[in-house]
Amino acid sequence: MEIQKNPVNTQGEKVRSVAWEYNCLEEVCGACSMKINGKVRQACSALVDRLEQPIILEPMETFPVEKDLVVNRERMLSALKKIKGWIPIDGTYFMGLIV
Repeated sequence: MEIQKNPVNTQGEKVRSVAWEYNCLEEVCGACSMKINGKVRQACSALVDRLEQPIILEPMETFPVEKDLVVNRERMLSALKKIKGWIPIDGTYFMGLIV
């Protein structure tokens, strides 16, 4: 979110904002998962002041890249639907990806 507020390149020049996904911001959904300094993790739990500098953000390699840090997780979601990989609580379940 800090990068979205002030997107600059390594030379300090203003650039367009980076595309990335997020949803819950509570370490639950995994939508914000990406490679941070070479390790796949959820961005919402990565505290900037505790990360090695400079921070290097990359898309996850497991999925096709849509744009910047956004990946297409349809393969995973389709597999979860086939095996009904969710716990029904109130008779409903998630059928798609929120972008």
